[in-house]
Amino acid sequence: MPKFGHNIKDKYNIMITIITVITLLIIGGVALYEYKSQEVKPKEEMTFTTNKGNVIETEYKDLGKFSVKIPKDFEVMSDELLKIKYPYGNVPKKAYSNEDSSISIVYNLDRTSLNGNKLSSYIESLKLSFSKMGYIYYYFPHKVNGNEIHTFSFNSQAIDTTIYNYMAFFEVDGELVIFSFNCTSNYQEEWSPVAEYIVKSIKIK
Repeated sequence: MPKFGHNIKDKYNIMITIITVITLLIIGGVALYEYKSQEVKPKEEMTFTTNKGNVIETEYKDLGKFSVKIPKDFEVMSDELLKIKYPYGNVPKKAYSNEDSSISIVYNLDRTSLNGNKLSSYIESLKLSFSKMGYIYYYFPHKVNGNEIHTFSFNSQAIDTTIYNYMAFFEVDGELVIFSFNCTSNYQEEWSPVAEYIVKSIKIK
């Protein structure tokens, strides 16, 4: 004779077990989803090791229209130093340099240079100007964080030394941004890759 009491009890226990398992699966799924949604993205590399083994520590600086990695030990140039380095005007909007100013990073904005023209047209004009000035330059167009950035590298002559220049040109809100890294020639071999690393870190807002 079937034992209905036991059958009902067994079915009840099975049902409770099934509900418990389903609940655990749901909770586990939610927890897994929350864990995945909170997974930390790979940390962005903030140091650069030069070909001489020196480690350059950088940090992002907010320059208004964009942010960029700048070596941590670089200081903002004083107004007095800027006037010495740029005696004929066109003083940069912001400038950073190492202790003796032999390595510097500067940027400026120029609303009038583009004057409604495409950046590509401006770059072609710039190439022509550099050629007329006698500069032997290297030109590299880049896509940095999805943005079009044009770079030039060349050497120029100062009064008592040769200067290595790595310049980047890009457009933000109709304004031309001119971003430049420069150093004396004795730093060129070690720091030219650093210059490229810095430019490739640019994040346009």
